Amino acid sequence: MPFRSSNKSLLENRKSIGAPGLFGAGKAEVPSQLRIPLLYPPSVLTPNLALQELREYVERRIPLHRKGLYTWSLLTPFTFPLKFIPIIPNLPFFFCAWRLWSHYRALRASQYLQTLLNQDAIVPESSEALDKIYNEFLPSSSLSSSSSLETPNQHRLLLSKDVIPALVEQFVLEATAKVDLERALEQLPPIEDRRPTSSVEDELGITESNGTQPTVPSIFHYARITANVEDKLGITSHATNRTTPLTLSHVCKEWRTLAFSSSGVWAVIFINGSSLGVFNILKEIWLPNSGSRLLDVTVRIPPRSRGLRVALKEILAALAGESHRWRSFTFDCPWSESYFSPPVAPTTQLRSLSFNNGGRFAQRLNFSQLVMDSPALREAKLWDQDLVMHAVVVSGVLSTRLATLKLRVAIENHLDFFSTLSLFRCLQSLEVKLSIFHGTGRMLESFRDNLTDQMVHLPALKHFTLIGTQLASHGSLPMLLDRLEIPSISEVAIHTALDAGEKALAKAVFAALKGMLKRSNAVLRSFSFCDENNDFNLYPLLTHPSLISLEELEVQSSRMNILLERLKVESSDTPIEWILLPNLQRIRLALYDCAYNPCALSKLVKSRVGVSPLVPKITSVEANFSVRSRIESEREFWDSQPELTSVERRFYYRANK
Repeated sequence: MPFRSSNKSLLENRKSIGAPGLFGAGKAEVPSQLRIPLLYPPSVLTPNLALQELREYVERRIPLHRKGLYTWSLLTPFTFPLKFIPIIPNLPFFFCAWRLWSHYRALRASQYLQTLLNQDAIVPESSEALDKIYNEFLPSSSLSSSSSLETPNQHRLLLSKDVIPALVEQFVLEATAKVDLERALEQLPPIEDRRPTSSVEDELGITESNGTQPTVPSIFHYARITANVEDKLGITSHATNRTTPLTLSHVCKEWRTLAFSSSGVWAVIFINGSSLGVFNILKEIWLPNSGSRLLDVTVRIPPRSRGLRVALKEILAALAGESHRWRSFTFDCPWSESYFSPPVAPTTQLRSLSFNNGGRFAQRLNFSQLVMDSPALREAKLWDQDLVMHAVVVSGVLSTRLATLKLRVAIENHLDFFSTLSLFRCLQSLEVKLSIFHGTGRMLESFRDNLTDQMVHLPALKHFTLIGTQLASHGSLPMLLDRLEIPSISEVAIHTALDAGEKALAKAVFAALKGMLKRSNAVLRSFSFCDENNDFNLYPLLTHPSLISLEELEVQSSRMNILLERLKVESSDTPIEWILLPNLQRIRLALYDCAYNPCALSKLVKSRVGVSPLVPKITSVEANFSVRSRIESEREFWDSQPELTSVERRFYYRANK
């Protein structure tokens, strides 16, 4: 219904509502006792979806009416001189004034409505009468026909000239309501106007198999356009992909039934906003529809998007009530106002835990209790403040359970870092991302004074990843490598960002890495060394005896020409002891740019085909090119070599920023 025709009883109470100004919609206060029902058909909508549809409509119309107000305000003065023409009345002036007044009334009404929505004064209320009218004038057969495929949100098309008399009669509306509803129907754009243009359809791959049946890509295109309720509210199923079960429920009635009957699709919950809307949709839609499935829960709210403190507390309380179903739980709210309370029931199914709460003491106690109540816990990701430095680790609860540990830590913050790390004797996978030390000079001096030559012996560790991409953390790289002894290690990944001028530090890192491999008597199967600044010659490192059995290699270096030439096998007569990495089978180049040696990668792979029964051939190659044109030249050369047809190849383009 046009906003200028909003319910008079609502507008009569605008003084008690505290109506906002034209430029401050939604900032007024609403009496706590005021409640206005929003009727919706329960067989088609849920309460939150009905409320969100209204909210989206209001947000879409306010800019339109504000623009109309400005436009007609500017045009009206230009019609004043026409009144001096005595022959005809000043019709342009009256028309402009009427349009100005209409947009003003519509803008004010929409702002009142937005105020009510922001203050939760509009309450969804199911209406069996409306549901009956819906089913009578829009039968289920039509929902599965072409009309439902043309526009997923069928409830927006309920308003038609055939339905208007039934609505007026059923809800005893005023006599002018019929005219207002017809006017609103005329303002609704036709279906074909809401379809994407042919150029957009071609770009998105939207085609039609016949005159009425769009294909699956077309259906999902409309779903993405209309079904973004959960994305706006701050709850989805993935960190980056906003396609969720609610998206599927917007395709048609059958898909809606399928989405709400499949509990598995509701078992992944990603919350990135704190508001009452998130709490309502979580409590009334997500959790009930997940049934008894195990839940993968992520709460990751940036400091600038905190929202309401009370809402976040309610969200966490609702999740804590389902703690017995947690399979993985990520809590990433480092700002001081976060509210993490212990789960209601023991988390007996929890297998993966990621925790970042800013390191407050009360939160540490809650974390400790969570770990104690999780006998199935096998994987943990901890930030610097929560780094296992409290009683739960010392008592052996966490250190004896974990198979995978991921740390985000500044080593200098913890005097007993190495002694604590040595407690994890059952650990099979360790990832350490070094952070910048923000402490005082006295703390750093104390750390160095207490630093000993104690070795960290991790007998079960097989996979080790060390990340030091922040400049201030580079000094910790050799310090950590110098103290590790890992006899079972088979996979090592080192990611750095050392500058070209840090020659001494680069030598220290390489020396520490070689020392760790020698000390551990390691036999590596997979090795990755990537540096963001690309200034390393990795050849001396790859000659280490621990890499003689290496099967998988990932590298990133500006000296790729030298490395690829060294890896080539010159002839079938080359002794195997002269071949660098003779067991190499899989290669991944994180950034590939061999401008001075075109097609060097293809030539390398070709040189290792059929050399000797003792030298396996390369089976898989993946390369990220920094120049688009070189992808085509490399691909053309590759395709021209019959020997390479059996090798799996993946070429990508990635700009070197």
